[in-house]
Amino acid sequence: MSQVDYNVANADGATVRADINAQLGAIATNNSGATAPTTTFANMWWFDTATNDLNQRNEANTAWVLVARKDGSGWTPYFQGVLLALANTTVPGIIETADQTEQEAGTATDRAVVPGRQHFHDSAAKAWANFSVAGSITDDFNVTSITDTAVGDWTVNLTTSFSSANYAAFSSGRADNASDNMAWGITTLGAGSYRVHSVLSTGAEADPASGNVWTVAFGDL
Repeated sequence: MSQVDYNVANADGATVRADINAQLGAIATNNSGATAPTTTFANMWWFDTATNDLNQRNEANTAWVLVARKDGSGWTPYFQGVLLALANTTVPGIIETADQTEQEAGTATDRAVVPGRQHFHDSAAKAWANFSVAGSITDDFNVTSITDTAVGDWTVNLTTSFSSANYAAFSSGRADNASDNMAWGITTLGAGSYRVHSVLSTGAEADPASGNVWTVAFGDL
């Protein structure tokens, strides 16, 4: 315990020196003690050794404000008088952001998801594109380019590859001409690319007469 009144009284040299040392000790230990200091000042610190709480006097010097609690693993902050715990689906508090592994696992209930990690969840599309029959991309996510490989045949080149070829890709297209009657398929799945095909009812590959091609892929990056 190290608490003083912060008043150096007139006395002999040795007494004054001891008083000054006692006050320096109080400052160095944040006025630690099991009870609050008797003499207080605005913005003064007090470490409560009974609860391991760090307190600070308010600006008006009328009350103590809880700042943090110390335990064996470190400090836990208070927020508006409430000791923050690790948050979960029912308890508010401190929350960590999910990394790629946690987002892929999709089981944690005590992590927040930030935009740069959201797409790693299994339910999210890892790549998609809207492109013309000539391979010109209208919009996309994680697609570097579209190669017009042949009639009714396009290669989708990914920016970030899948972890393997074990993913699911789908495709469709917009055809303003009702006589198009196109069927769509996916072949040649590789980690970094896959091919989209459009086929007439006769079985021949063909480009749609008009409109764009759409594709989307799900899996593990």
